[in-house]
Amino acid sequence: MKPVKTEYSNITYVADGCGDLPATVCQNLDLKRQEIETVWELSDDEIRQITEGKRIYLYIVGESVPPIAICTESQLMWEGSNNEG
Repeated sequence: MKPVKTEYSNITYVADGCGDLPATVCQNLDLKRQEIETVWELSDDEIRQITEGKRIYLYIVGESVPPIAICTESQLMWEGSNNEG
């Protein structure tokens, strides 16, 4: 999978030994919290692997697991919402 920079990306995370990770950071005013979204593009082979194995693995560097969601559509709201970029 490769990370994708979108029209809403407003930050790029970097770390030694890792590729750049474009992301969108915004404030969810309804829930009074910061949210971060990254977008990933799958290759045809990765799509085949997911279809056959029905699994996706999440790899996290660090000592804790933050609340996360893996989705097929953006969960960030822009127009007509209370979220601000």
